[in-house]
Order: sequence, then C-alpha cells, then structure tokens
Amino acid sequence: MDIKFPKVLGFLNLKSGSDAVTEANLQSAEDKIAQLEQDKSAADLKASEAEAALKLANDEKTKTAADLKTAQDKAATLQTWKDNQAQVDNRTEDDSNSLEDKTEAKAPWETQAAAAIETVKRRVGEK
Repeated sequence: MDIKFPKVLGFLNLKSGSDAVTEANLQSAEDKIAQLEQDKSAADLKASEAEAALKLANDEKTKTAADLKTAQDKAATLQTWKDNQAQVDNRTEDDSNSLEDKTEAKAPWETQAAAAIETVKRRVGEK
C-alpha cells in the first residue's frame, strides 16, 4: 500500500504509536474482504448453476407436457376412429376372446356327463 499510515493517523488525530496495531487491523480487514469476495464468487457460481438447472427443468417440463398432449391427441383420434368404424360397420367391439366376463361354454355331452357324475355321487353318498 502506498498510503502512509502515520499521515492517515495524524489526519485522524491518532497517535503514531498505534501504527502496528492499526496495520494489523487493516491487514485483518483486507483478509476478511478477500474471503468475502471469494464467498461471493462461490455463491454467484452456485446461483448460475441453479439458474441453469432451473432452465433445464423448465425445458424438460415443456417437452414432457408436449409429449403428453401428443399422446392424448393420438388416443382421442384412435377412439374417434373406433367409434366411427363402429357406426359405419354397424358393429360393436369384438370381446369374443375375453375370458374374464363370460362363463365357459360347455358342449351338450359335457353337461350330460357332469349330470351323470352327480347322480352317481349321490347314489354312492359322496358329496
């Protein structure tokens, strides 16, 4: 530093005997300022990284929303097409392969065989 401490102290009406203490205090203050500037730089870097992450998240959100809208449009278009086909062909959706809703159909011989087995079980006394 090119500032002469005795002149500054004289201007402030301080004794020149406190030069060493004042110089140590100034050095401590300068160190503290340097540390605060480093902390500020680190905080600025973190803020920049957070802004970049936020922008990336917003971009991803926008892309995902567009993908969802596209999928919903495709599903609606398919449903409309199915409804139109049903009206044009005058038919309903084929559920013949659905085993959950229908009971199993039995041939007449299966029904007769089951009845005969039940009759025999009753005669023998089995339940």
